[in-house]
Amino acid sequence: MPLFTTWLKKWLTPDICENPDMRITEEEEKVIAGIVPEAKVWTEGLRRILEDREIAKNVETLNQIRSVILKLGARYILKEKRGETKIAFDPVANFHLKNGASVHCINWMADPSSRGIRNSLGLMCNYNYITDAIEKNNAGYLNEGKIAISGTDLIYKSLDF
Repeated sequence: MPLFTTWLKKWLTPDICENPDMRITEEEEKVIAGIVPEAKVWTEGLRRILEDREIAKNVETLNQIRSVILKLGARYILKEKRGETKIAFDPVANFHLKNGASVHCINWMADPSSRGIRNSLGLMCNYNYITDAIEKNNAGYLNEGKIAISGTDLIYKSLDF
């Protein structure tokens, strides 16, 4: 998910709080407020966390907001498109999806290297190539922008599709 944090920094605006499918729990808001008490809304707090290199590279701090980061990672992979196209914004996702893969799961701290934290807050996405579904997945993605999901990860159920 090499462009996740780049996308997230641009995407995190106060009006996102009004988006019904991007609501976070009251508990998640409190955790972010505890890390960045001067932030007026959770998006501002998360943006400040991302922009402060010392905080952003602190795995213990990131662990506190794990659920929020995973939700945003799922949204990034499953919903964000390049411009007005039906193509996934993420170049790695686009590669796998156009080749008929399905999204299997998003892994927390799969790449804890400094580059991994900088690029994706440590997130990585697994793709599943199910032989019997490759052609169907490929056609659905290329023709309709449909992203197949093969995992049963609850994070996907937290998004309104």
